[in-house]
Amino acid sequence: RCAGFYVMAATGLSGSPGTGQRCFGQPLTIWKDARTWWPTVKPMGEAVACPPLPKTLWSQLGPIRVRVVKRLPKGKGLPPEADDFGDYDPKTRRIRILASLDPWAQWQTLRHEWVHMIIFDAGFHNAFNEDQIEAVCDLVGTALVGEMRNAP
Repeated sequence: RCAGFYVMAATGLSGSPGTGQRCFGQPLTIWKDARTWWPTVKPMGEAVACPPLPKTLWSQLGPIRVRVVKRLPKGKGLPPEADDFGDYDPKTRRIRILASLDPWAQWQTLRHEWVHMIIFDAGFHNAFNEDQIEAVCDLVGTALVGEMRNAP
């Protein structure tokens, strides 16, 4: 995939997705998503403790409930092998995150869904197609969690 190749090239990954890769000498865990491959590099030095997920998030249009759930319904149009880690519903103003995910993967999913909320609340969902929106959510969500994990 172009997106997976781009992520691999931009982060200095070697090997093919899902094969015990290394990034700048660090071992990786690869998360396979319906659209991209996610590299997660363990921070150098002591790992930052993962904080619990919040129960609500702030939004300019009102609070967003955050719920950790055992399963999510399969998204429309996704292939059977696709994984949904979370979702955002603008009508009910809530984000759901899978309970079975690693705590840092829950945070990354939360931030991804939070970006969906920002895009929707600002009306930008009308300006971009679904693949473009997913790419922005992936990029920003990953960057925010990377900053959390590597904060001094």
